[in-house]
Amino acid sequence: MLPLSERFGMPTTPTYEYTTLGSLPDSGRVNIYGVVQDVTVLENGGFIVQIEDEESSAIVRFVESSATFAKSLQVGDILRVHRTEVGSYQNGRALIVKVGTCGCHAVVWRGQRDAPQQITSISCTVSKDDVVRLHALRRWLASKVTSVRPLPNEPRTSSNGAPEVSNQELAVSSVKKTAPACLTISSAEEIPDLWSKFFNWYAQVLGVYKGKGDTLTVFLRVWDGTIPRFPAYRNMFRAGSDSIETTYCEIQQTLFPRIEEYLVDVCCYGDWARKATEFEVGDIVYLGNIRNYVSQSNKISAVTLHDGGGRFNRALNVLNESDPNYFRISKQCADTLSLHFGPNSSLLSSPTYGRSTPIVPEEVQDHSTPKATRNLRNEVTDEQSVLVEESDVSNRRITNGEQACDVLPTDFSIEESIDVVHSSSAAANVSSPSNTSIVAETLELLESRTSVDTETSSRKRPRSVIDDGDLVTNEQVADAEEFSEAPDARQGPSGAATNITQPILCNNGSNGIVESGFTIVDHHIKEICEDSAFHMEIIRFLDDLIRLDLPEYEEMLRIMTFKEKFNQKLLKAFESKVAELGGEEAGNPEIAEDMERILSMNVGDHVTFDSFVKADLSAFEQPDYLRNALLFTGKCKSCSEEVILERCSKNWCPKCYTERNKLSAIEYSYRILIPSVYRCRDGQFAQLCLAVDGYIWASLTTEGDQLSVKKVMELYSEEVFETYIRKLNDVILLAKGIMKKKKFSVIAGKIIALNRSDGSISIFVDRCFIRDC
Repeated sequence: MLPLSERFGMPTTPTYEYTTLGSLPDSGRVNIYGVVQDVTVLENGGFIVQIEDEESSAIVRFVESSATFAKSLQVGDILRVHRTEVGSYQNGRALIVKVGTCGCHAVVWRGQRDAPQQITSISCTVSKDDVVRLHALRRWLASKVTSVRPLPNEPRTSSNGAPEVSNQELAVSSVKKTAPACLTISSAEEIPDLWSKFFNWYAQVLGVYKGKGDTLTVFLRVWDGTIPRFPAYRNMFRAGSDSIETTYCEIQQTLFPRIEEYLVDVCCYGDWARKATEFEVGDIVYLGNIRNYVSQSNKISAVTLHDGGGRFNRALNVLNESDPNYFRISKQCADTLSLHFGPNSSLLSSPTYGRSTPIVPEEVQDHSTPKATRNLRNEVTDEQSVLVEESDVSNRRITNGEQACDVLPTDFSIEESIDVVHSSSAAANVSSPSNTSIVAETLELLESRTSVDTETSSRKRPRSVIDDGDLVTNEQVADAEEFSEAPDARQGPSGAATNITQPILCNNGSNGIVESGFTIVDHHIKEICEDSAFHMEIIRFLDDLIRLDLPEYEEMLRIMTFKEKFNQKLLKAFESKVAELGGEEAGNPEIAEDMERILSMNVGDHVTFDSFVKADLSAFEQPDYLRNALLFTGKCKSCSEEVILERCSKNWCPKCYTERNKLSAIEYSYRILIPSVYRCRDGQFAQLCLAVDGYIWASLTTEGDQLSVKKVMELYSEEVFETYIRKLNDVILLAKGIMKKKKFSVIAGKIIALNRSDGSISIFVDRCFIRDC
């Protein structure tokens, strides 16, 4: 006979299956239990909570709408979440909690009570199995705490000024436990917000020092090109003459004041200290499982690499040049060097150094469009050093013209009258194909260079075009462009890092139109703070923080709320400045002037224009566009020649094979076409097609990696045609959604096809400014 509950339709207690943190799938929704280990507030109002159980640990991300629940969590609480989604956070797996979505709800228990401390729904189910699980987690947590045994209280002294590590703290850190999920940060800007939380970091070595005292302590002076803005009360440690016994290596002391705020001194102990003594200036290193440690005796804070820690994946390694993070950090640091020491900081004085590193700006940002600056380097050709102008655009991939003719006409059909390149040697290349610089050499060169002169000229000065192979005289260089942008580089589809292009904004003297991003931001921060009303609001806010003595989590919330308010004021002021510098947008007469200038040039010439271009979404209804919207390309690793590839084919550089009888490998990437139209001076409309680089598309996706080069390049080798069409449709729809919201201005492009009779133009875009429509 059926139970009464089933015979009469009475509700039954639902049963749930729980997944341990060590058995989480790659995707889907799961039910989990865990003990709270850490709670961190995000700038967007969300929370990151680290939990663990007997098997492993995991990151739980509470979105902003669920922050009310998360802000009350405390270390040691037991958290239960039903139907949480397995997603990603900072390139790692995370559990995403959005209360109310797909039945997602959470419950918290505190202390020894079996009754819930907090729930997110009207009611919750607590079965006998739940009580058993609660007690099991409490016993496990208690066993961890009691397993800590204090070491003998031997005094530890520090004569080098570094924070002391007490024996009690060493005992706690030596307890054997499951390695927690350690976040890998993307820049030093995130370090102050991590407090004492362990993290992984990639950085470049600027100095190595032995600390004073009997115990071997080594200070690594490192940076990654970004600023860790530590508040003054954190009392961050900086190695000086009173704490340094021996200097193993460092850049010239006179350079440090210019980049002081970027520097981080990492205190290395034990075996890590001995390993650090082998590092050299310019090394790109991986620091695993480090943290910002606060000494309990002298209250000094320092980023610290504790001794041991192998079970926590603690590490200190020099990266190989093939590692994607090697290129990312090298480029990021080189950008900062260019900002502080001038655009020619990547000058190569000789080819004697062995470690080559591309100097590539990182992100696409919405700034006023700068014209190109001159940037000189020595290129070694046939054992002779030849001075070559490095054009305003980065040395990027040069497209095989015969293939481009079949794919890139702006009316999306083949026309014989279009002026295109018929061989790779016919293109008029402004810049040489070399695209590397040297980190060690860059730093050494800066020691002998303290300033860079730049010329002042009008914003609309015509650009000169120089054919590839032409020797450039000093007079021609002096008549060339006024500003420079760092060369760009690419990684193949296997690379884990995404290199997005970002222009370097150079200050053009006191009367210059273009200001650096830091100059604009600092100027408007000053303006905001000098506003009398807001100045009083800042004083009241700080006074409340001191007077009310709020709990830490509530104090953090207030700080984050005020920070967001300040950011909004700064953003509004900055957008006003960008609008002032940006000039007229697409659709105004200026775009006709820009396109008229481009039509007077030749296929293969490098171009840039200030006007912003919007996508013509009606083109998505044209079958010809949809067939050619996604282009697979390959760039020669030897000569930087770029070719359009046929899907599923294996390719070598045709230029190297034809001209040098050499098989050179290529790096794969992709481009997506942005269809657009512009009004000519005669009132007629002409077509403009921008083939935007894949790394730029990858930077425009905020969630997931659907447009990453690695992900999209999976379509290149997809053998099942139906699967290819389905995935291609997803890519194009996502790109279309971006085109609806964004508009583009080109700062580094190459003419692929043009038709002077109807004004149609096709351009490969390697770097651009992007704004919201």
